[in-house]
Amino acid sequence: MEHTFSVIDSGNLCAIASAFTFGREDLLPDVFQRIVDKLDVEAGGQLADFKYYLERHIGLDGDEHGPMTRRLVQSLCGSDESLWQVAEEAAVNCLIARRMLWDGIYESVRKPRVSADMPMVV
Repeated sequence: MEHTFSVIDSGNLCAIASAFTFGREDLLPDVFQRIVDKLDVEAGGQLADFKYYLERHIGLDGDEHGPMTRRLVQSLCGSDESLWQVAEEAAVNCLIARRMLWDGIYESVRKPRVSADMPMVV
């Protein structure tokens, strides 16, 4: 979260647009599609309406929002190499932050839960 707010607080439109484009709109449709496909298989195809809903939003992100945000970055950075450098740095930092988030979630899920009712095994 800290990284997100530092990009926003910078006020640099190229950095903000790049972080949004390459850290979300360009990345998440594929991630979510894999999750939806796996859930559908696990549910034995019982999630048809929910799957349609999610796939519609995934399609909007992948087919419309992603290309629009890439055009926005292109428009903001133009032919200015220093702006492209700012955009690249923001995108890389955003992807690193997102990976840290997902790694943290993964580690949290993998940790055994200790309940107050369960005795601690040492």
